[in-house]
Amino acid sequence: MKKSVLFLAVILFLSGPFSHAGTESSFRIEGMAHYFQPTDDFFKDIYGSGMVFGGEIGIKLWKWVSLWAAADFYNKEGKTTFTEEVTELRIIPISGGLMFQTRTSVFRPYTAIGVGYFQYSEENPIGKVKNGDIGYIFQLGCRIKVAGPLFFDVKGSYNYCKVKPADFEIDLGGLKGGIGLGLEF
Repeated sequence: MKKSVLFLAVILFLSGPFSHAGTESSFRIEGMAHYFQPTDDFFKDIYGSGMVFGGEIGIKLWKWVSLWAAADFYNKEGKTTFTEEVTELRIIPISGGLMFQTRTSVFRPYTAIGVGYFQYSEENPIGKVKNGDIGYIFQLGCRIKVAGPLFFDVKGSYNYCKVKPADFEIDLGGLKGGIGLGLEF
């Protein structure tokens, strides 16, 4: 947890001098809901897909380039493969990176790349694993101005984070498609 808070604090600190760059909106905040489809077959067999909820902030650096930071929350129950006992997985990725957005009057398509710290914990009768690792994020989306500072966001992303909680590797990443609602200032 300390690493995640430190990562987010560094991003916000470094973006401070640029927070009022240009004449257009320079800060945004939004809430998101995503549908998550894991890419790892082992992950899919135990937990399947599910909903992810989170938030994102962005700070404009220059014309069409901005910094972004996000945190998501995924919690899902499944059944272990052999004994079919209940197992619970929680993943909290805290990420940030660069976003490239074109600005038109209403539609604002964007592409973003970044890195994140994926905290995870899994608990079942066999035991409990709690750890974290670095992963990568790629996003494509489009913000649609609604009225004033209000915008609607449609986004797709791919996350990749290989972890080794035991004697095997698993990818905590996958495809996410989601919608969000936010404000620009």
